Amino acid sequence: MIAEKVEGRYRTLFDTGEPQQDEIVYQVGDTSVCVQSHRYPIFTDGRVSHAVVITRDISDFRAAQEALKHSEETATAILNASNESILLADKNGAIIALNDVAAARLGKPRSEIIGKTGKELLPPEIWQQRGPLIRNVIATGSSARFQDRRGDIVFDYTMNPVLDEAGSVAGVAIFATDVSASVAAQEELTRIRYAVESSSDAIAMSDMAGKHVFSNRAFEELLGYTVEQLNEAGGPPAAYRDPQAAEEVFSAIMNGKPWSGVVDMVTRYGQHLKISLRADAIRDADGKLIGLIGIHTDVTVQRQADEQLKRSEERFRLQFTSIPVPTFIWEAIDGDFVLREYNQAAHRMTRGGIVGFVGQRASSMYKNRPDIVQDLRECFGSQSIVFREMPYQYFSVKDERFLNVHYVPIPPNLILVHTIDLTDRKRAELALQEAHNELERKVAERTQTLERQVDFDALVRRFLTGFASSQAQDVDVQITSGLKELAEFFETDQASIILLSPDRNGYELTHTWAAPGIYDFTAEYRYSPMGSLPWLEQCTLAGAPVVLHTLDDFPTEAGQDRERYESEGVKSMLLMPLRGRGGTVNGAIALRSYLRTTRWSEDHQRWLRTVGDAIANVLERKQAEEARRAEQEKAELYLQTAEVMLMALDLEGVITRINRKGCTILEYEENELLGLNWFDTCIRPEDRDAVRSAGKGLLAGDSTKYETFENRVVTKSGAIRLIAWRNSLLRDKSGDIIGFLSSGEDVTDQRQAEAELDKAYERLQVEQEALHQKNVALQEMVEQVQESRRATAAQIQGNLERIVLPIIERIAPRLDPQGQEYLALVRTNLSEIVSPFVSELEAQFKRLSPREIEICELIRRGYDSKKIAEFRNTSLETVLKQRKAIRRKLGLGRKKVNLATYLTTTFPSERKTERKAKNY
Repeated sequence: MIAEKVEGRYRTLFDTGEPQQDEIVYQVGDTSVCVQSHRYPIFTDGRVSHAVVITRDISDFRAAQEALKHSEETATAILNASNESILLADKNGAIIALNDVAAARLGKPRSEIIGKTGKELLPPEIWQQRGPLIRNVIATGSSARFQDRRGDIVFDYTMNPVLDEAGSVAGVAIFATDVSASVAAQEELTRIRYAVESSSDAIAMSDMAGKHVFSNRAFEELLGYTVEQLNEAGGPPAAYRDPQAAEEVFSAIMNGKPWSGVVDMVTRYGQHLKISLRADAIRDADGKLIGLIGIHTDVTVQRQADEQLKRSEERFRLQFTSIPVPTFIWEAIDGDFVLREYNQAAHRMTRGGIVGFVGQRASSMYKNRPDIVQDLRECFGSQSIVFREMPYQYFSVKDERFLNVHYVPIPPNLILVHTIDLTDRKRAELALQEAHNELERKVAERTQTLERQVDFDALVRRFLTGFASSQAQDVDVQITSGLKELAEFFETDQASIILLSPDRNGYELTHTWAAPGIYDFTAEYRYSPMGSLPWLEQCTLAGAPVVLHTLDDFPTEAGQDRERYESEGVKSMLLMPLRGRGGTVNGAIALRSYLRTTRWSEDHQRWLRTVGDAIANVLERKQAEEARRAEQEKAELYLQTAEVMLMALDLEGVITRINRKGCTILEYEENELLGLNWFDTCIRPEDRDAVRSAGKGLLAGDSTKYETFENRVVTKSGAIRLIAWRNSLLRDKSGDIIGFLSSGEDVTDQRQAEAELDKAYERLQVEQEALHQKNVALQEMVEQVQESRRATAAQIQGNLERIVLPIIERIAPRLDPQGQEYLALVRTNLSEIVSPFVSELEAQFKRLSPREIEICELIRRGYDSKKIAEFRNTSLETVLKQRKAIRRKLGLGRKKVNLATYLTTTFPSERKTERKAKNY
């Protein structure tokens, strides 16, 4: 479909002779490429015979235009990815956006350009030309296009209207493309065309199919054929008198061999001509045959002269001196050739120097040019004309000339040599060939550059598209993927992102990609303090790129840096600082080669800087989003975990936010309350006016009266709750009031408890007086009981001393040691019957079990844990657990106090009974 469309446009170009311009979108794999084409006709005899086509990739322009519909950050990144100037003006002509290229060409920072009109930025004479065009685009909604030349630089301007949602013109987008290379190429082609057209030699070209495609004016004047007429006659062979000669010429060229000689040709009018033909193949940059070229010189007169010389030596003698080309006569003698004569043209050409060479032998004169001697022998031996083209330097003339030499035999032993000076023509041919070669080289270089630029633009578009569609949490994965593509595009081994720490005292390798088999240095650069690579750090902080084709590019003062890189095996590195908003350096993007050295071109540096700017923008966006999300999560956490009710209302009283505590108090779900009017939903009708008045008072500035107050609210179930409020005003970024923020505490139960407390206090006062009277009477009773207990204890003590203890003393000698030990324990416990230890221990620590009280008694008597276990016939582990439980119940769990010491000091033993027992 596209091929048919393009073919139709070429037909129109050849029919109308009008230049053409169009844009066609090609699909290359998954990528769409927009190509802009300019077609210019080349006329021959008033008719279009050829066309010059100049194409360029404008995909980035169209992407930039499309980017204007996206967010400001994305649009800025895409605009800056373009190599051309892009500006956006509002309908008043004020600049509202532009990319870095446009700012650089205007010679001012963007901050000094934004908001200014073209009249303020451009010289008056330029604004007089541009102003009406911009105003016309805004007024009519039609695009405008023109070119502007400044010295050798040519810009192609396109002005397109920018429409708002209603379809009205809201501004104008201005695109300035540097087309200097295209214009220069067109002018170069024109110069070459004029050079060919101006040549005195007849020049013709045909394609590989034998179709005649070009001939200059000299060719048409010589043979009378235009391009169309010669093709209609049967093509180039139609101009040959002998078809076999034509076959010989074209067969040689088709096989890639040059051909030169004299052929008989016939003009369109039937005239026969002798033509000196030099034909060769035309090859493209890859050496492929793409056409044929022939240079024709009319030698009819010369050949006629040669023939006449053969028929009449006398006539030759008469005409010899008048031949317009330098001519010499050689005589064959004994296998050599002697110079005999020369004409006036030869005398002039050699500036008289030829006189001294008459009579000399060719073998002597041309010791260093055996080819000339060989040509003389060939002519003499074959008795046929020999044609040669050769470079030649006359002995008496310093300048080297290029000659077309004809060796003509004159029987029986003379050779006439014509030397036609082709120097000027040959120089023109060489200049033409050099120009052609240079043009091909430039076209090839430009094509390769454009192809790489197209690939890079596609890479940048993938970068930006991926970043634009990624959430903040996915940006790291997207960056790492982008680094892989970047490293593969640059054909290097590693790509990394290094970011400065917030305090700028160190840096960290945050993202990296390394080719298979290349060591990943992420761990080594997890955090590096400043001073680890001092020279590279200094360059980065200064915002300077670092270009190391080899490690020899390190300066002398960078010895520490070079030593580190040598140890890591780095061979080449390219580093570009990452700049944030305001131009502050936040880190760097680096490419490193390990397997081979890399020559970093200016394109490499420009492309890496472009990607670095895009990544810096994305990282700043990610950090801002993470900080904003953290603040939101923190605020949400505070809001939802607050133990008070938090609620936001707009100026109409509509609930815009409420926390979990508020929903609990009001018995609603959050989504049930949002969007409802607070006063109509949760305030009793009889209280609404008073509560609304509080809000109006707060708006009026009476914060003292209405900042805190209490009112009743109605819950979803109809219950009434009393809320104590603290109120403040909500304001937007401009300081305008947009609503209220209230924190409320449910004081319903508190107020009820306070009322109950007041009543209880009154009752307590009455009961306290009655209790005081009872305490007085009870104290008297306690004193009487204690006196009775003391008397009983004294009686028991006396009975023990008089009756029981003497019996124990008499039994003791009759018992074995173990029995005596038990008896001693019995005696001690009997002594303690009247001791206050057990009663006091039970009174103070009622949680102790009888078994634990028994163990306490044994500990107080000096038994250790092992002895207690043997005495009670239990395990040591059980005793230790019981001791731990006793310490906990006595409040000694975490105190560094010995249990035995505590028991003996807190509850001392009654030694009196024991002492008396020993006296018996």
